[in-house]
Amino acid sequence: MSAGAEGRPSVQAVIRHILKGLGKNQSWLASEMGIPEGSLSRKLRGVSPLTAAEMAGLANALDMDVRMVMALFGIRLKR
Repeated sequence: MSAGAEGRPSVQAVIRHILKGLGKNQSWLASEMGIPEGSLSRKLRGVSPLTAAEMAGLANALDMDVRMVMALFGIRLKR
């Protein structure tokens, strides 16, 4: 996996790793989320923000808890 600025893997690298483990690709994920592949790529690179609905769709497609997806993107909920 490629590392980001802080030495951690980038969001895109983590998602690609998960997809590889599932035997899927980014095109499949975009289709599952109902968005164009180019749009998903920009969102995973941090160029465009994910909407709440897209974050939920990403979590659902990858069978992850939405809170894990939020943490992956650096989003923290206040209590």
